Amino acid sequence: PAVVASNRPGSGSGSADRPKKRVPRRVPRTPRNSAGQLSVLALGNATLYIDGKRHGPLPMNRIKLEPGEHRVEIRGLTPKYRVVRSVTIKRGGRHRLRVVPKKGTLVVRVRPWALVTLDGRRMGTTPIPAIKLFEGPHVIVLENNKIGARMGRRIVIRGGQEKVLKVRLQPRKKRDTR
Repeated sequence: PAVVASNRPGSGSGSADRPKKRVPRRVPRTPRNSAGQLSVLALGNATLYIDGKRHGPLPMNRIKLEPGEHRVEIRGLTPKYRVVRSVTIKRGGRHRLRVVPKKGTLVVRVRPWALVTLDGRRMGTTPIPAIKLFEGPHVIVLENNKIGARMGRRIVIRGGQEKVLKVRLQPRKKRDTR
């Protein structure tokens, strides 16, 4: 029988001299940008804190964060207002957080009458109409200079609820100056 030589590479006796090419095994790469993104929107004048670190005024878009659980805090829609939320950021994902504080109503009833100051802003002399406020703590000051009465109080407004503040102002007691 006749032997036929082949000219194809890798066949015959000459292929043993050539080294075989190694084909690299593909290893899945971790994306360079493994961080996720967080966008936060809040109404009003507020400041954003993430994991206790101040990030600045809102709104903020596309904040890069490492994947995992993060504590997001929004402060300052009203004095002492705070909203704390927990968000989970996924690798390469986007998370949107929208904080819209609810409003409640404050009704002020004072006898005999008073000048009403709320969170440092003069609201007028009683009787005054009901006041819509963002939920959270507020400071109210009631003054009646005619009888020499002044009273300050911290109140908390709950979203969707009405708070009625009833006060009977008493004149200040005069000190004995003997």
